[in-house]
Order: sequence, then structure tokens, then C-alpha cells
Amino acid sequence: MRPHEEQGLRTLLEGLRVLSDPPDLWWRTGDLIYGMRRRGVTLPVPDATIAVIALVYDMPLFTLDADFAGVPGLRLWDPKAP
Repeated sequence: MRPHEEQGLRTLLEGLRVLSDPPDLWWRTGDLIYGMRRRGVTLPVPDATIAVIALVYDMPLFTLDADFAGVPGLRLWDPKAP
């Protein structure tokens, strides 16, 4: 990484909010995986964990990963929305 790129990245990362894990993160993750599996969808553990954190904090998720499209209640960030 070039020095000017590193500084730009540091500036971007310093502006991000750090979220703590909910105390019941792994139970919620397991519940989500189980619920999705009952609907015939296999959701990988890392994706389920990310989805749970977005749901707990009621935040839209910025992703292009189609695995998240079927997660109930999960808001996906729409770059075309105002």
C-alpha cells in the first residue's frame, strides 16, 4: 500500500462506528441459521453472524452478497435510494 493510500484508508476507518457483539450473538446466529435452513436456505455462519449484528442494531447492510437477500427483517442498503 502506498503512503497516501494508507492515510486515506486510516481516515475512512477512523470514521466508522465500532459495534459490540450482543451478549446472545451466538444463540441468535444459530436461530437464524436454523430458521433459514427450515426454509431450504443454507446461510454460512459468518454471513449469519453479520446479519444478526445488523438486525440487532437495526442497521442496513451494505453488501452485494446474494446470501443476505432472504434474511427476514434484514434491510439491505440500496445505493439507488435517496
